[in-house]
Amino acid sequence: MKIAYMLSYPKFMDKGGGVTQALEAVNALRNFGHDIKQFDWFSEEIDFDIFFLFGFTHFNPEVLLHLREKGKKIIVEPIFVRMSSIGLSKLSQIMRYFPISNTIKTQYQVLTLSDLVFTNSDVEREEISFIYGIDKSKIFVAYLGLPSYVKDLENKVSKDLFYNTYGVKDFVFYPSARISVRKNQISLIRALKGSGIKLVLTGCNDIDKEIEGEFRELVKGDKDILCLPVLDKEMLISAYK
Repeated sequence: MKIAYMLSYPKFMDKGGGVTQALEAVNALRNFGHDIKQFDWFSEEIDFDIFFLFGFTHFNPEVLLHLREKGKKIIVEPIFVRMSSIGLSKLSQIMRYFPISNTIKTQYQVLTLSDLVFTNSDVEREEISFIYGIDKSKIFVAYLGLPSYVKDLENKVSKDLFYNTYGVKDFVFYPSARISVRKNQISLIRALKGSGIKLVLTGCNDIDKEIEGEFRELVKGDKDILCLPVLDKEMLISAYK
């Protein structure tokens, strides 16, 4: 089977779970024997059978419509995270009917034009079906697991690597590619503040502007909070150990 895949946003926008998830899926499909390659915007021919899109917020639905008209199958892994109450999210669907382009309309069109939607949990499946009105019969749950590199490296990496580098053990660990409103690290910091429990955060080199001032004020001078950039694979495994 020939498959073309694409991220709906560039890799430099997401150095964390979204890209990791996409690449793991691509590698798995390749290991199953499928001919999978990156989607080529400049190709003059549609030389694939299936189009696999990761993310559904920043992609032109007209491309999917054209592919459907050419008889190609479309798979979408939306990587959906609800940012407001489920009631408000449902109410926001009224934006689909506005005669202007908007995120809600784009997401709805991408989902409805797909032949199969991959979600990563039962909750995500239920919410996408309810909020966007997508038929559950075309939503498949592919539960998240550990990245494949963990199996390759786990026996080669010692827990001492992290301790010898940072001098910290017995801590709450929150690895992330960035400090953001959605990731909600600030609530965790507040909950642990003054408890004496050590907290290790990663992604501290990339902070949402709207919370940067508050975040820096909370962690400033706190000996129990260790702020790190994104860790490489070996250091991440060692931290978990």
